[in-house]
Amino acid sequence: METFIQKLPRSKIEITVEIPFSDFSPFLEEAVSLLSQNLKIKGFRPGKIPREIAKKELRSSEIYEKAAHLVIQNTYNRAIEQNKIKPIGTPKIEVIKIALNNPFVYKAEISVVPEVKLPDYKEIAKKSKINPQNLEVSEKELNDALVWLQKHALHRIKPVKTPARSCYPSVTLRAAIRADSIAGGKKEKQELPPLDDSFAQSLGKFENLEDLKNKTREGLVIEKKWKEKERKRGEIIENIALVSKIEIPEVLIEYEIENMIEDFKRKTEETGLKFEDYLKQIKKTKEDLKKDFREGAEKRIRVILCLREIADKENIVVSEQEIKDKINDILKKYPDIKTTEKRVDLERLRSYYRNVIQNEKIFQLLEQI
Repeated sequence: METFIQKLPRSKIEITVEIPFSDFSPFLEEAVSLLSQNLKIKGFRPGKIPREIAKKELRSSEIYEKAAHLVIQNTYNRAIEQNKIKPIGTPKIEVIKIALNNPFVYKAEISVVPEVKLPDYKEIAKKSKINPQNLEVSEKELNDALVWLQKHALHRIKPVKTPARSCYPSVTLRAAIRADSIAGGKKEKQELPPLDDSFAQSLGKFENLEDLKNKTREGLVIEKKWKEKERKRGEIIENIALVSKIEIPEVLIEYEIENMIEDFKRKTEETGLKFEDYLKQIKKTKEDLKKDFREGAEKRIRVILCLREIADKENIVVSEQEIKDKINDILKKYPDIKTTEKRVDLERLRSYYRNVIQNEKIFQLLEQI
Protein backbone atom coordinates (compact mmCIF):
# COMPACT_ATOMS: atom_id res chain seq x y z
CA MET A 1 0.00 0.00 0.00
CA GLU A 2 1.32 3.42 -0.99
CA THR A 3 -0.03 6.77 0.13
CA PHE A 4 0.38 10.28 -1.25
CA ILE A 5 -0.57 13.41 0.73
CA GLN A 6 -1.64 16.76 -0.69
CA LYS A 7 -2.46 19.75 1.51
CA LEU A 8 -5.64 21.68 0.71
CA PRO A 9 -6.92 25.08 1.97
CA ARG A 10 -8.87 25.43 5.25
CA SER A 11 -6.97 22.65 7.04
CA LYS A 12 -7.95 19.88 4.68
CA ILE A 13 -5.80 17.18 3.15
CA GLU A 14 -6.26 14.79 0.28
CA ILE A 15 -4.73 11.36 0.81
CA THR A 16 -4.41 9.07 -2.21
CA VAL A 17 -4.11 5.36 -1.45
CA GLU A 18 -2.84 2.83 -4.01
CA ILE A 19 -3.31 -0.91 -3.44
CA PRO A 20 -1.47 -3.43 -5.71
CA PHE A 21 -3.83 -5.82 -7.48
CA SER A 22 -2.19 -8.74 -5.68
CA ASP A 23 -3.41 -7.23 -2.40
CA PHE A 24 -6.77 -6.23 -3.87
CA SER A 25 -7.73 -9.63 -5.33
CA PRO A 26 -8.43 -11.28 -1.92
CA PHE A 27 -11.09 -8.62 -1.34
CA LEU A 28 -12.72 -9.63 -4.65
CA GLU A 29 -12.99 -13.17 -3.35
CA GLU A 30 -14.37 -11.97 -0.02
CA ALA A 31 -16.91 -9.82 -1.90
CA VAL A 32 -18.15 -12.86 -3.84
CA SER A 33 -18.45 -14.85 -0.62
CA LEU A 34 -20.47 -12.14 1.14
CA LEU A 35 -22.73 -11.36 -1.81
CA SER A 36 -23.49 -15.05 -2.40
CA GLN A 37 -25.10 -15.22 1.05
CA ASN A 38 -28.14 -13.43 -0.34
CA LEU A 39 -28.33 -15.34 -3.63
CA LYS A 40 -31.26 -17.68 -4.25
CA ILE A 41 -30.54 -20.40 -6.81
CA LYS A 42 -32.76 -23.44 -7.29
CA GLY A 43 -31.08 -26.58 -5.98
CA PHE A 44 -28.77 -24.80 -3.53
CA ARG A 45 -29.35 -23.80 0.06
CA PRO A 46 -28.74 -20.10 0.91
CA GLY A 47 -25.08 -19.55 1.78
CA LYS A 48 -24.04 -22.91 0.26
CA ILE A 49 -23.74 -21.85 -3.38
CA PRO A 50 -20.37 -22.81 -4.95
CA ARG A 51 -18.11 -19.83 -5.62
CA GLU A 52 -17.88 -20.34 -9.41
CA ILE A 53 -21.65 -20.53 -9.79
CA ALA A 54 -22.09 -17.46 -7.58
CA LYS A 55 -19.63 -15.51 -9.75
CA LYS A 56 -21.72 -16.24 -12.84
CA GLU A 57 -24.89 -15.05 -11.13
CA LEU A 58 -23.39 -11.85 -9.71
CA ARG A 59 -22.69 -8.76 -11.80
CA SER A 60 -18.99 -7.88 -12.00
CA SER A 61 -19.78 -4.25 -11.12
CA GLU A 62 -21.52 -5.47 -7.97
CA ILE A 63 -18.48 -7.57 -6.99
CA TYR A 64 -16.02 -4.74 -7.60
CA GLU A 65 -18.18 -2.24 -5.72
CA LYS A 66 -18.35 -4.54 -2.69
CA ALA A 67 -14.61 -5.26 -2.87
CA ALA A 68 -13.85 -1.52 -3.04
CA HIS A 69 -15.95 -0.95 0.09
CA LEU A 70 -14.10 -3.74 1.91
CA VAL A 71 -10.62 -2.59 0.97
CA ILE A 72 -11.34 1.01 1.92
CA GLN A 73 -12.64 -0.15 5.31
CA ASN A 74 -9.47 -2.20 5.75
CA THR A 75 -6.91 0.40 4.64
CA TYR A 76 -8.23 3.90 5.39
CA ASN A 77 -7.46 3.89 9.13
CA ARG A 78 -4.03 2.36 8.47
CA ALA A 79 -3.24 5.09 5.95
CA ILE A 80 -4.30 7.77 8.47
CA GLU A 81 -2.19 6.26 11.27
CA GLN A 82 0.89 5.70 9.09
CA ASN A 83 0.88 9.35 8.03
CA LYS A 84 0.12 10.60 11.58
CA ILE A 85 -2.96 12.44 10.39
CA LYS A 86 -5.45 13.78 12.95
CA PRO A 87 -8.76 13.70 11.07
CA ILE A 88 -11.91 15.62 11.96
CA GLY A 89 -15.31 14.42 10.83
CA THR A 90 -16.19 12.03 8.01
CA PRO A 91 -13.94 11.73 4.95
CA LYS A 92 -15.17 12.30 1.41
CA ILE A 93 -13.95 9.22 -0.47
CA GLU A 94 -13.73 8.76 -4.23
CA VAL A 95 -12.57 5.67 -6.13
CA ILE A 96 -10.07 6.70 -8.80
CA LYS A 97 -9.14 3.41 -10.42
CA ILE A 98 -10.62 -0.09 -10.20
CA ALA A 99 -9.95 -2.69 -12.91
CA LEU A 100 -8.80 -6.28 -13.36
CA ASN A 101 -5.01 -6.73 -12.96
CA ASN A 102 -4.58 -3.03 -12.07
CA PRO A 103 -3.82 -1.31 -8.77
CA PHE A 104 -6.89 -0.16 -6.87
CA VAL A 105 -6.65 3.59 -6.22
CA TYR A 106 -8.88 5.82 -4.12
CA LYS A 107 -8.55 9.23 -2.55
CA ALA A 108 -10.00 10.64 0.65
CA GLU A 109 -10.54 14.33 1.37
CA ILE A 110 -10.65 15.02 5.09
CA SER A 111 -10.51 17.97 7.47
CA VAL A 112 -7.67 17.73 9.96
CA VAL A 113 -6.77 19.32 13.27
CA PRO A 114 -5.34 22.66 12.11
CA GLU A 115 -1.84 23.90 12.71
CA VAL A 116 -1.81 26.72 15.27
CA LYS A 117 0.94 29.34 15.08
CA LEU A 118 0.87 31.12 18.41
CA PRO A 119 2.21 34.64 19.03
CA ASP A 120 4.35 35.44 22.07
CA TYR A 121 1.52 34.47 24.42
CA LYS A 122 3.59 35.09 27.53
CA GLU A 123 4.17 38.69 26.51
CA ILE A 124 0.43 39.12 25.88
CA ALA A 125 -0.33 37.67 29.32
CA LYS A 126 2.02 40.21 30.96
CA LYS A 127 0.01 43.11 29.57
CA SER A 128 -3.28 42.00 31.09
CA LYS A 129 -3.70 43.20 34.66
CA ILE A 130 -6.51 43.01 37.17
CA ASN A 131 -8.21 46.39 37.46
CA PRO A 132 -8.38 47.32 41.20
CA GLN A 133 -11.13 49.86 40.47
CA ASN A 134 -13.44 47.00 39.46
CA LEU A 135 -13.03 45.51 42.94
CA GLU A 136 -14.50 48.46 44.80
CA VAL A 137 -18.07 48.08 46.07
CA SER A 138 -20.21 51.18 45.69
CA GLU A 139 -22.94 52.18 48.10
CA LYS A 140 -25.50 51.53 45.37
CA GLU A 141 -24.26 47.97 44.90
CA LEU A 142 -24.40 47.36 48.63
CA ASN A 143 -27.89 48.85 48.86
CA ASP A 144 -29.10 46.75 45.91
CA ALA A 145 -27.85 43.61 47.66
CA LEU A 146 -29.58 44.57 50.91
CA VAL A 147 -32.85 45.31 49.10
CA TRP A 148 -32.63 41.90 47.46
CA LEU A 149 -32.23 40.33 50.90
CA GLN A 150 -35.34 42.18 52.07
CA LYS A 151 -37.29 40.90 49.06
CA HIS A 152 -35.95 37.41 49.66
CA ALA A 153 -37.23 37.54 53.23
CA LEU A 154 -40.58 38.88 52.00
CA HIS A 155 -41.16 36.21 49.35
CA ARG A 156 -39.22 33.40 51.03
CA ILE A 157 -37.23 32.80 47.87
CA LYS A 158 -34.31 30.38 47.92
CA PRO A 159 -31.13 32.49 47.67
CA VAL A 160 -29.29 32.50 44.36
CA LYS A 161 -25.86 30.90 44.77
CA THR A 162 -22.86 33.08 43.98
CA PRO A 163 -19.12 32.43 43.85
CA ALA A 164 -18.83 34.06 47.27
CA ARG A 165 -18.78 31.92 50.40
CA SER A 166 -22.20 31.01 51.79
CA CYS A 167 -21.61 33.05 54.93
CA TYR A 168 -21.69 36.17 52.76
CA PRO A 169 -25.12 37.26 51.47
CA SER A 170 -23.55 38.62 48.28
CA VAL A 171 -25.87 38.93 45.32
CA THR A 172 -25.92 40.76 42.02
CA LEU A 173 -28.55 43.09 40.62
CA ARG A 174 -29.32 40.45 38.01
CA ALA A 175 -30.02 37.97 40.80
CA ALA A 176 -32.38 40.47 42.36
CA ILE A 177 -34.28 40.85 39.12
CA ARG A 178 -34.44 37.08 38.77
CA ALA A 179 -35.76 36.85 42.33
CA ASP A 180 -38.54 39.29 41.52
CA SER A 181 -39.44 37.16 38.52
CA ILE A 182 -39.53 33.98 40.60
CA ALA A 183 -41.74 35.71 43.14
CA GLY A 184 -44.34 36.20 40.45
CA GLY A 185 -43.33 39.61 39.17
CA LYS A 186 -45.99 41.45 41.15
CA LYS A 187 -46.03 45.09 40.23
CA GLU A 188 -47.95 46.38 43.23
CA LYS A 189 -45.89 48.04 45.90
CA GLN A 190 -45.18 45.77 48.85
CA GLU A 191 -43.84 46.79 52.21
CA LEU A 192 -40.37 45.37 52.81
CA PRO A 193 -39.22 44.28 56.26
CA PRO A 194 -37.33 47.07 58.10
CA LEU A 195 -33.57 47.08 57.62
CA ASP A 196 -32.52 46.86 61.26
CA ASP A 197 -30.64 44.66 63.74
CA SER A 198 -33.57 42.26 64.12
CA PHE A 199 -33.75 41.77 60.36
CA ALA A 200 -30.00 41.08 60.20
CA GLN A 201 -30.19 38.53 63.01
CA SER A 202 -33.13 36.78 61.32
CA LEU A 203 -30.93 35.98 58.31
CA GLY A 204 -28.35 33.97 60.21
CA LYS A 205 -25.19 34.48 62.23
CA PHE A 206 -25.09 38.25 62.08
CA GLU A 207 -24.69 40.28 65.27
CA ASN A 208 -26.47 43.36 63.98
CA LEU A 209 -27.19 45.40 60.84
CA GLU A 210 -23.65 46.74 60.67
CA ASP A 211 -22.28 43.18 60.75
CA LEU A 212 -24.67 42.21 57.94
CA LYS A 213 -23.50 45.19 55.85
CA ASN A 214 -19.83 44.34 56.42
CA LYS A 215 -20.32 40.67 55.53
CA THR A 216 -22.36 41.61 52.48
CA ARG A 217 -19.67 44.02 51.31
CA GLU A 218 -16.99 41.35 51.84
CA GLY A 219 -19.06 38.89 49.86
CA LEU A 220 -19.48 41.34 47.01
CA VAL A 221 -15.71 41.93 46.95
CA ILE A 222 -15.09 38.17 46.73
CA GLU A 223 -17.55 37.93 43.87
CA LYS A 224 -15.96 40.90 42.11
CA LYS A 225 -12.51 39.32 42.46
CA TRP A 226 -13.80 36.14 40.88
CA LYS A 227 -15.47 38.03 38.03
CA GLU A 228 -12.38 40.17 37.46
CA LYS A 229 -10.18 37.09 37.34
CA GLU A 230 -12.51 35.52 34.76
CA ARG A 231 -12.51 38.77 32.78
CA LYS A 232 -8.73 38.86 32.81
CA ARG A 233 -8.48 35.25 31.70
CA GLY A 234 -10.94 35.84 28.89
CA GLU A 235 -9.01 38.93 27.79
CA ILE A 236 -5.70 37.05 27.76
CA ILE A 237 -6.83 34.08 25.68
CA GLU A 238 -8.94 36.20 23.31
CA ASN A 239 -5.96 38.47 22.62
CA ILE A 240 -3.79 35.41 22.01
CA ALA A 241 -6.39 33.86 19.70
CA LEU A 242 -6.88 37.13 17.81
CA VAL A 243 -3.30 37.23 16.52
CA SER A 244 -2.73 33.47 16.20
CA LYS A 245 -2.51 32.08 12.67
CA ILE A 246 -5.07 29.29 12.24
CA GLU A 247 -6.92 27.92 9.24
CA ILE A 248 -10.09 26.69 10.92
CA PRO A 249 -11.81 23.77 9.16
CA GLU A 250 -15.38 24.53 8.15
CA VAL A 251 -16.58 21.33 9.82
CA LEU A 252 -15.47 22.64 13.25
CA ILE A 253 -17.32 25.93 12.78
CA GLU A 254 -20.49 24.13 11.68
CA TYR A 255 -20.25 21.77 14.64
CA GLU A 256 -19.89 24.67 17.10
CA ILE A 257 -22.78 26.56 15.50
CA GLU A 258 -25.00 23.50 16.03
CA ASN A 259 -23.90 23.33 19.66
CA MET A 260 -24.73 27.01 20.14
CA ILE A 261 -28.16 26.59 18.55
CA GLU A 262 -28.95 23.55 20.73
CA ASP A 263 -27.90 25.49 23.82
CA PHE A 264 -29.99 28.48 22.75
CA LYS A 265 -32.95 26.18 22.08
CA ARG A 266 -32.65 24.56 25.52
CA LYS A 267 -32.54 27.92 27.30
CA THR A 268 -35.52 29.18 25.31
CA GLU A 269 -37.63 26.12 26.12
CA GLU A 270 -36.69 26.38 29.82
CA THR A 271 -38.76 29.58 29.86
CA GLY A 272 -41.79 27.59 28.72
CA LEU A 273 -41.70 28.90 25.16
CA LYS A 274 -41.38 26.56 22.20
CA PHE A 275 -38.25 27.20 20.14
CA GLU A 276 -40.21 27.35 16.86
CA ASP A 277 -42.64 29.87 18.35
CA TYR A 278 -39.78 32.03 19.57
CA LEU A 279 -38.24 32.06 16.10
CA LYS A 280 -41.59 33.25 14.71
CA GLN A 281 -41.71 36.03 17.30
CA ILE A 282 -38.27 37.34 16.38
CA LYS A 283 -39.00 36.71 12.66
CA LYS A 284 -35.95 34.52 12.10
CA THR A 285 -35.25 31.03 10.80
CA LYS A 286 -32.73 28.48 12.01
CA GLU A 287 -30.57 29.43 9.03
CA ASP A 288 -30.66 33.07 10.19
CA LEU A 289 -29.43 31.96 13.62
CA LYS A 290 -26.59 30.03 12.01
CA LYS A 291 -25.44 33.21 10.29
CA ASP A 292 -25.77 35.20 13.52
CA PHE A 293 -23.78 32.62 15.50
CA ARG A 294 -21.04 32.08 12.95
CA GLU A 295 -18.66 34.79 14.16
CA GLY A 296 -19.04 33.69 17.79
CA ALA A 297 -18.53 30.05 16.84
CA GLU A 298 -15.31 30.82 14.98
CA LYS A 299 -14.07 32.86 17.95
CA ARG A 300 -14.77 29.97 20.33
CA ILE A 301 -12.95 27.48 18.11
CA ARG A 302 -9.90 29.75 17.89
CA VAL A 303 -9.77 29.99 21.68
CA ILE A 304 -10.10 26.21 22.13
CA LEU A 305 -7.35 25.50 19.60
CA CYS A 306 -5.02 28.07 21.19
CA LEU A 307 -5.56 26.60 24.66
CA ARG A 308 -4.75 23.13 23.32
CA GLU A 309 -1.59 24.39 21.62
CA ILE A 310 -0.37 26.19 24.75
CA ALA A 311 -0.96 23.01 26.76
CA ASP A 312 1.19 21.07 24.28
CA LYS A 313 3.97 23.64 24.29
CA GLU A 314 4.05 23.90 28.08
CA ASN A 315 3.68 20.13 28.58
CA ILE A 316 0.57 20.65 30.68
CA VAL A 317 -1.06 17.30 31.43
CA VAL A 318 -4.02 16.18 33.52
CA SER A 319 -3.70 12.92 35.41
CA GLU A 320 -6.46 10.35 35.63
CA GLN A 321 -6.44 10.78 39.41
CA GLU A 322 -7.11 14.51 39.09
CA ILE A 323 -10.12 13.80 36.88
CA LYS A 324 -11.35 11.08 39.22
CA ASP A 325 -11.05 13.33 42.27
CA LYS A 326 -12.96 16.13 40.52
CA ILE A 327 -15.80 13.86 39.42
CA ASN A 328 -16.06 12.27 42.88
CA ASP A 329 -16.26 15.75 44.37
CA ILE A 330 -19.13 16.64 42.02
CA LEU A 331 -20.99 13.40 42.75
CA LYS A 332 -20.65 14.02 46.49
CA LYS A 333 -22.13 17.49 46.14
CA TYR A 334 -25.00 16.15 44.02
CA PRO A 335 -25.76 12.66 45.43
CA ASP A 336 -29.07 12.38 43.56
CA ILE A 337 -27.38 12.72 40.19
CA LYS A 338 -27.00 8.94 39.77
CA THR A 339 -30.66 8.24 40.42
CA THR A 340 -32.08 10.57 37.81
CA GLU A 341 -33.78 9.14 34.74
CA LYS A 342 -31.20 10.78 32.53
CA ARG A 343 -28.06 9.18 33.89
CA VAL A 344 -24.75 10.95 33.75
CA ASP A 345 -22.51 10.09 30.80
CA LEU A 346 -19.31 9.52 32.77
CA GLU A 347 -17.09 9.51 29.68
CA ARG A 348 -18.47 12.87 28.65
CA LEU A 349 -18.02 14.10 32.20
CA ARG A 350 -14.41 12.89 32.18
CA SER A 351 -13.71 14.71 28.93
CA TYR A 352 -15.34 17.89 30.23
CA TYR A 353 -13.38 17.97 33.48
CA ARG A 354 -10.14 17.07 31.74
CA ASN A 355 -10.55 20.30 29.76
CA VAL A 356 -11.61 22.28 32.84
CA ILE A 357 -8.57 21.16 34.85
CA GLN A 358 -6.21 21.64 31.92
CA ASN A 359 -7.50 25.17 31.25
CA GLU A 360 -7.16 26.05 34.94
CA LYS A 361 -3.50 24.97 34.83
CA ILE A 362 -2.91 27.00 31.66
CA PHE A 363 -4.34 30.17 33.18
CA GLN A 364 -2.47 29.68 36.43
CA LEU A 365 0.74 29.49 34.40
CA LEU A 366 -0.11 32.63 32.42
CA GLU A 367 -1.10 34.52 35.58
CA GLN A 368 2.25 33.77 37.18
CA ILE A 369 4.11 35.55 34.39
